[in-house]
Amino acid sequence: MRFLIISFDGLRPDLVSSDLTPNLCRLQSLGATLSEHRTIYPSETRSAFPSLVTGATTGPHGMVGNQYIDRSVKPPRYIDTSDAVLLRKLDLESGARLMSVPTLSQILAATGLSMAVLATNTPGTTRSELTCH
Repeated sequence: MRFLIISFDGLRPDLVSSDLTPNLCRLQSLGATLSEHRTIYPSETRSAFPSLVTGATTGPHGMVGNQYIDRSVKPPRYIDTSDAVLLRKLDLESGARLMSVPTLSQILAATGLSMAVLATNTPGTTRSELTCH
């Protein structure tokens, strides 16, 4: 089974039209659109993407705003998610359990499937799906 999830951060649905974005419209016509999808609160990129791949809100997955809540220390500390090196270190130290809830890649891996993440954004955003198997 193969599927592709495409997300455009900040792209409003009313800006997708055959006049403005013909290639995107063509791609859209080949798949499904989550027309009723809404973001979580706060509507920050680095909170919303983890919610997309975990199905959880910010509290359970640990990405709040543009910061990760490191609950492995007392008191918990907030880490800037643009620090990809530190987040990778924390992910390794946690045994690929940086998020407090399973991610899409972990769910797929448990069934013998895999996924890849391709991104053209800041390093912290791709940390929303750290454990790519």
